[in-house]
Amino acid sequence: MKSGLPHTQVLCIYQDATGFIWTGTMGGGVAKFNGSSFKNYDLEQGLTNSIVRAITQDSSGRMWFGTMGGGLFYLHNDSVYPFKDSTIDNTVYSLFTDAKGQVLVGHASGITLIDKMKAKPFPEKIPTYAVTHIMGDAKNNVWFNYNDTYGIYNYSEEKLTKIDSSVGFTKNTVLFCYQDLEGIIWAGTADGLYSFSSESEHPHIKFHGKLEGIPEAFTFEITEDRFGNLIIGTAKDGFIRWNKKTNKKVFINHNNGTLADNIFRAIKDREGNVWLSPYGDGLSKFNDALFTRYSTKEGITNRIVSGIVTQGDSTWISTANGIFLGIDGKYKQQFSEQISTAITAIYKDIDNKIWFTGEKQIGYFKNGKTVNLDPTHSKIKAGKGISGDSKGNIYINTWGDGIWKYTDQLIPFSTPENIITSYTYNVTIDSKDNLWISSFGYGAIKMEGKKIKTFSPSEGLLSDKVFTVVEGKNEIMYLGTNGGGLAILQHDKWIRNITKADGLLHNSIVSIYVDDNNIWCGSVKGLDKITMQPNGKFIIQNYTKWEGFDAECMLSSIAKSKTGELLIGSDEGLIIYHPEEDFPLKIIPGVIITAVALDYGETDYTKYCSSSNEINGLPIDLVLPSTVKRISFTFEGVGMNYANELSYSYRLKGLDDKFSPPIFSSEITFHDLAAGIYTFEVVAKIHGISSTTATYTFEILKPFWKTWWFISSVVLLSILIIILFFRWRTASLRNAKNLLEKTVRVRTSELRTQKEIVEEKNKEILDSITYAKRIQSAILPPNKVVKEYLKESFIIYKPKDIVAGDFYWMEHKNGKILFAVADCTGHGVPGAMVSVVCNNALNRSVREHGLTDPGKILDKSREIVVQEFEKSDQEVQDGMDIALCSLSFESPLEGRERGVILQYAGAHNPLWIIRNGELLETKGDKQPIGKFENVVPFTTHTFELQENDIIYIFSDGYVDQFGGEKGKKFKTKSFRELLLEICSNPMEEQKILIEKAFDAWKGSNDQVDDVCVIGVRI
Repeated sequence: MKSGLPHTQVLCIYQDATGFIWTGTMGGGVAKFNGSSFKNYDLEQGLTNSIVRAITQDSSGRMWFGTMGGGLFYLHNDSVYPFKDSTIDNTVYSLFTDAKGQVLVGHASGITLIDKMKAKPFPEKIPTYAVTHIMGDAKNNVWFNYNDTYGIYNYSEEKLTKIDSSVGFTKNTVLFCYQDLEGIIWAGTADGLYSFSSESEHPHIKFHGKLEGIPEAFTFEITEDRFGNLIIGTAKDGFIRWNKKTNKKVFINHNNGTLADNIFRAIKDREGNVWLSPYGDGLSKFNDALFTRYSTKEGITNRIVSGIVTQGDSTWISTANGIFLGIDGKYKQQFSEQISTAITAIYKDIDNKIWFTGEKQIGYFKNGKTVNLDPTHSKIKAGKGISGDSKGNIYINTWGDGIWKYTDQLIPFSTPENIITSYTYNVTIDSKDNLWISSFGYGAIKMEGKKIKTFSPSEGLLSDKVFTVVEGKNEIMYLGTNGGGLAILQHDKWIRNITKADGLLHNSIVSIYVDDNNIWCGSVKGLDKITMQPNGKFIIQNYTKWEGFDAECMLSSIAKSKTGELLIGSDEGLIIYHPEEDFPLKIIPGVIITAVALDYGETDYTKYCSSSNEINGLPIDLVLPSTVKRISFTFEGVGMNYANELSYSYRLKGLDDKFSPPIFSSEITFHDLAAGIYTFEVVAKIHGISSTTATYTFEILKPFWKTWWFISSVVLLSILIIILFFRWRTASLRNAKNLLEKTVRVRTSELRTQKEIVEEKNKEILDSITYAKRIQSAILPPNKVVKEYLKESFIIYKPKDIVAGDFYWMEHKNGKILFAVADCTGHGVPGAMVSVVCNNALNRSVREHGLTDPGKILDKSREIVVQEFEKSDQEVQDGMDIALCSLSFESPLEGRERGVILQYAGAHNPLWIIRNGELLETKGDKQPIGKFENVVPFTTHTFELQENDIIYIFSDGYVDQFGGEKGKKFKTKSFRELLLEICSNPMEEQKILIEKAFDAWKGSNDQVDDVCVIGVRI
């Protein structure tokens, strides 16, 4: 009842298809068990009688309950309802669901069948008496018996057969029958156990009585465990575990396992566990025979077993109430007069002598008496552990008084280097006689002669508190720590730690035993078996209450018997592990969906579904409006093994195709789901094993604005609006078009008139500019004059517009050929006007003033230009940049041939001479021909030219032209490279190449300035 069972007397046990265990009780109604907790159904849930004798589940999943006086009930939507029919007596003894899905109700007046919630009589005439048990065999035949002298009935192929004393029963009072896996029918009667073959039409009944070691008394229940052993429940001898292959029978009763000796009911669940109802002691699960617990019933009067020593066939144990000696499973306290206090440790030395220590105790047994080595209790106040080496030295660990050593007398044991060891647990002597001290706060201390080494967190351990040290194979040392799990060392080097994260039950290991390839670790949570693999990996098997080990292990209290059983000291007595019974528990979890809730817990589904499931009450064909923002699912898992580790994974198909990571909550809520059809799926998991999937499908409707009719209406309305708008717009456009056409006609007429005026003006202007070009062309030197004086030469002249600001000039005076390239301010008409003024200034300087020196010509030209522009009321800053050359053919100097003299003066524009593939540059003065501050005379530069020297003068229009791939200026550097590349060509070819290079560079770009280039070869 402490676990939640509503009553201590269980009258029936049943497992449903999902895996839940249902119990009917003597006054607490029905209890459903999921492996860890109970849910009860009693008067508040709808029962009218709390004594429930029978339970079954029909083919649709509905649970049925038979009561002693209240009639028959069924479960619907988690509430209990009565099933009323006049043919069913109010006292129901048994329930069974046959292969056809019919529920057979055994009651005080016989059997009634329920098929699809309708009652009908049993097809054969049977005695109208209380049918106390009904079962089905492997061939779907029905067997039933009465609580009186009617024997057993078999209903097979619409034929009823009676089996009673006429074929072998001593008495006809059959209480229970069961068919085993081999097809044998076993019958429990008032006088014992019977069996017969179900295959025989005239069976031979065999009685199993005292000659076979079976009590000849009431036998209530029969089943089999997962190994095929027969479990026989008796009225006063507990239950019998009968191995039919070996014929070994083990009685399990209040002396060695059960709480009571009257076993009223027993079943095997689908995971292989056997469930029992000891009369008046609730519900018990039988965990096979893997562990046996010895305590008071076996003579051990104290349940705290602190130490174990085996001596041949005998076992010595120390407890909190002295020392006990066990022979053949029976224990008797030893030397109770001399030893009455708590003994914490026991040890067998090399001479087979038994030593002990504890509270104010240290001694050994000799000649049937105890020898106390500290009779005044002045040395050992709290003994913790005791051990010895191969030389016969005994070491006693204490809690607060350090370590004591006994050889001939009891003396304090000191460690080298004065390591403080006041609080220690044990001393272990390894195969090389080295001492290992398990200490509190200093880890493990190894003493190898006078050398000392400590093993603590700095060496790899996870704790500096070590409970115990045990040596295994190949000098491997296993250290059980307080909080750091198991540490493994070899040859004084840390190898690894094994902790709870790896699968241990707990990180505090208080006892260790090593056998074969296993390391056994005891903790307060139970027992672990670590099996090492050849590849260095390991497998951990836990032993807890689920396997039958429901106790806490004690410090260094573990040993192995002569016959191979592991002996474990615990706080619940001496526990014996039987390796031949060690088979993994079967795990079959189950899960059901118990509830669906909407926003804020709403569960009124009537407006959203067609109906509800008659078993669990869940809505069928649930269709939810889009206004529902939340939907929650509650589910319940079941597992009879490791139920405390049960978890869930879920997914909502339609939202996510993957199952969630494990969760431990049994409820999940989904928010703001879009319209669609969804299926909620959930599985229960234990140790990675999944249950079958529980599913629930529902639909969420689209909001009305997403429905086809609303969308269609909106589309039609939109089309209508578009049509009306289009018509209105067309009419508006038509009116606007008419108005526009009228306006356009008026404006067109006006524009035509204005266009004619503009065209006339443009024509006049163009004619004027064209005429100006003729005038400008007239002042330029004719080609024949140029060729007359400069035979090997070229002139490139490219105005940006019709007329230009650039011009070239030539004059012959006093045997000198004067020529220039000028760049006047601006281009087009303004530049052309300036060029006329500047051209006139050059002519006057030469013709009127007779000047031939280029520098003086430029000085005079500047004077004339400034005078001309100063005649205006406005200040005029215009002028020109120029490169002016003078060529003269003079008499040769002494000893030289006749030479060519070149004089040059420039305003900004340079002179280039290419001689023998090298370009010589002479820069002009940094002042223009025009108004300028800080005026200085222009400089005349004189050169003696050589044959094939080439003179180049030019304006800046060529090098300033934008173009190329990146739209940049051509630049002086590129022009220099071009001239050097083509200088060996004839002058006319050079002209063509220079023009092509300019056009290629300019490409589709506009010409930015006037271009003028003159080249002369000597």
